[in-house]
Amino acid sequence: MIQPLYAMVFGEVFVILLLLFRTPLRKPLLLLLDRLKQGRGPIVSSTAAGTLFVIMVSILFNITSIQKRSIESASVNPTDQVLLANQLLEASLLGFALFLWLMIDRIHYYIKEVRMLRKHLEAVKRMDQKSEDVRSKEKGKGWFPVLPFCLIRFRNSCQELISSFDLLQMQDNIRFKQYAGYLMYGSSD
Repeated sequence: MIQPLYAMVFGEVFVILLLLFRTPLRKPLLLLLDRLKQGRGPIVSSTAAGTLFVIMVSILFNITSIQKRSIESASVNPTDQVLLANQLLEASLLGFALFLWLMIDRIHYYIKEVRMLRKHLEAVKRMDQKSEDVRSKEKGKGWFPVLPFCLIRFRNSCQELISSFDLLQMQDNIRFKQYAGYLMYGSSD
């Protein structure tokens, strides 16, 4: 069971790398993840994750029973040591696979949110540019139109969206720097 777990972990790491960097495979992968999250996809994926979690808990229970057995008997059995090492490896790979699956889900969600915010921000900027053009044309004629209340409210909401987008970018940069620091200092152990 160890070889499929290694394949699953390395596959998930590959998917995360494709999502993090702008590659030609990123867009088809995002479309595939979008399709997987439609219909019965979430039910199937949560069922699979739940099954893997139950298997991991069962393996952890086996690990504790092997440890109790070795504590009760005064001597250490080499077969139990091999079984314990194998079960520890399986449990750690299962836990790591579940964690990477969660990371893929969250990265996909954040990419979709940032994409929607960018589209909305571009639309707001275009509308603002059009209103500035109309205002400059009317100003040249000497006639100052009174802006309706809804246009002022729309501009305020646009400014709030721009500030929230800037805040999201700052938070993303902070998380990236923390992750880079973790990789730099965490790998020297």
